[in-house]
Amino acid sequence: MTIRIAIIGAGTLGEQLAHYLNDDARYTFVGYFDDILAQTNPRETIVLGDSKPETIKNTQAHFDMLMMGIGYNHLDARQQLFDRLCEMELEFLAYAHPSVTRDASVVLKPGAIVLPGCVLDRGVVIRQNTLLNTGCVIAHDTQIGPHTFLGPAVQCAGFIDIGDKCFIGIGTTIIDGRTITTRTQTGGGSVITKDLDGGLWVGVPARFVRAIS
Repeated sequence: MTIRIAIIGAGTLGEQLAHYLNDDARYTFVGYFDDILAQTNPRETIVLGDSKPETIKNTQAHFDMLMMGIGYNHLDARQQLFDRLCEMELEFLAYAHPSVTRDASVVLKPGAIVLPGCVLDRGVVIRQNTLLNTGCVIAHDTQIGPHTFLGPAVQCAGFIDIGDKCFIGIGTTIIDGRTITTRTQTGGGSVITKDLDGGLWVGVPARFVRAIS
């Protein structure tokens, strides 16, 4: 029997996740929770209701586990909704696409999502509600904090510690042993050669650009 999955958010990310689920024999995609499509649904998408925690809780007979399809532009909303639903004892799927290469020691916490082509080395930990986009390479003993997004083709060397609600831009390279604290962002193609303490960092090597709220 397959696991029934409902996705929160029917935008681009939600549609992408549904596409992968529909091609994966382990899971059955049953529909979305989405505020806009709950009011009007021109695409005739399967909508289970809006994304209010109470609606999702009251509809749990229709699914076994959840996936978060809210994108990186709404990190605070993702975190708040995830935490609230966990408090309500709803379960989030820890998902790795079948093409992902991962060592047996890798830990994926609830709500972690790892998209096609990623490589996860020995001792890697991906914490809750964090997403790795396509083609990321995460070397040994690296930890990615909760509610964080990694863009496509991010490369992390060993012994890196990334905090919560970070956004690591496409093609960013992080050398070994660096610490990146909460609410740090990097521009596409940046090279991180030192510890980062919040804000937006861009360039080779990356330089501080501005604080972010």
